Amino acid sequence: MESLADKLNDKSYDFQKLFEIDEGEAASWPRGEWYELESPREFFQDVYTLAKEAWKEDLLKASFEDRTTW
Repeated sequence: MESLADKLNDKSYDFQKLFEIDEGEAASWPRGEWYELESPREFFQDVYTLAKEAWKEDLLKASFEDRTTW
């Protein structure tokens, strides 16, 4: 979550590069959906917003834990 937040705050981060597809790789992401994606940054902003909402309690609980024990 923190890494995604950092990337979203970095206005120069290129989210599009995450969707570059190797056409020869059969296990690549769903091509049609990614080709039609208008704004990769907005896609990840939505993912971040939904994850914060869905995982609100877990994220709060984790914020009180000692990260060195993870």
